[in-house]
This record gives sequence, C-alpha cells and structure tokens, in this order.
Amino acid sequence: MKADIPEHLPDIWGDEESLVRVFTNLIGNATKFTPEGGNIMVGVQPNSHYITVRISDTGYGIPSDKLSLLFEPFFKVNGQNERGSGSGLGLTFCKKIMESHQGDITVMSKEGEGTTFVLEFPVQMHTEEAS
Repeated sequence: MKADIPEHLPDIWGDEESLVRVFTNLIGNATKFTPEGGNIMVGVQPNSHYITVRISDTGYGIPSDKLSLLFEPFFKVNGQNERGSGSGLGLTFCKKIMESHQGDITVMSKEGEGTTFVLEFPVQMHTEEAS
C-alpha cells in the first residue's frame, strides 16, 4: 500500500470510531479485491473547503451496471473474482457515516482495472470571536 498524505491537514470534526470504520471498510475491500502484486493507494488533497481522500486499487473493478447499486443495503457484486464474503452492508454504512459528517462518498471503477472511492470531508473553519 502506498500513501500520499500531506504532513499538515486542516481539521475535520467527526466521530473517530465511525470514521475509522469507513477507512477500515474501504481499505479492507481494496485489499480483498486486489490480486497479489496489485497496488492500493491512499491520497489526500486538502483545499480551503474540503479534504478529499482517494482510496484506489488496481483490483478486479466493478461492472459499470452495478455501480449505481453499490451503496444499497445487502447488495454484493458477485462474480468469479470475489474472495470471501460479507454482509453487503459495509458500503451502506460508509455512505451513512459520510452523510452524517456532512461529507460525501463516490466511486469510480472500470472492470479489470480497479476502483477508486472518493471521500470529501468539509474543513472545520476556525472563527475568532470579536474582542
């Protein structure tokens, strides 16, 4: 796994346990669906309004006709390359957690080339009180 994470990032507010669950699920899925010798990359790009996190893999990818269903409860992409099993709720929980943090999660994938999940977290703005 490779990481491209700047040393200093703006603050985001959230429930640590829930956010760890999001990252654990997405990185776990990338590991599960990337064959040996493949790559997983986590990159972070901040700007003045959002911190964008990309979790990409060079795994099996997701068929384009399945992408719109990916965050639905109990939906699983079944195929010959699926290893292990799950409840089909992990990505549903990820979406709900991101929404509860006023963030967003999207996915891009091409079958046979890999998948990228994009997380956007609003930056916590610091305000100074007038004296």
